[in-house]
Amino acid sequence: MIESAPKNMVKKKSFQNNWMRMSGAILFATLLIPTPAQAMCNGPESCGILGGFLLSILTVPISLLALFLAIWPATRKSLQAIAALPGGMAALTTYLIIIQAQRLDLAFIPLIHIGLMVLMIL
Repeated sequence: MIESAPKNMVKKKSFQNNWMRMSGAILFATLLIPTPAQAMCNGPESCGILGGFLLSILTVPISLLALFLAIWPATRKSLQAIAALPGGMAALTTYLIIIQAQRLDLAFIPLIHIGLMVLMIL
């Protein structure tokens, strides 16, 4: 006699399927958003600024959510490893915005990432 799967297992599987669909839709929408912005990229300077801002738009909320995990003592050690994300973004946006585009007036963008990294390490 074959027994059917428990009800909670079926609910868990449907939740996983729905989560995969929703995350796939969000990823698909995220990839399509920059397409109209390609017209704004008419040189290496403007492409650097646009790329730096679009990457910051994606990574700052992720870093803030990771920083929210510092509330629980069990996740504080992993938060120091996650600090590599804003640290890498600080280096990347420094190159794209300040060095390549030569826009020192936009130095606050890498500084935001550096601030997030310092908060995560502390």
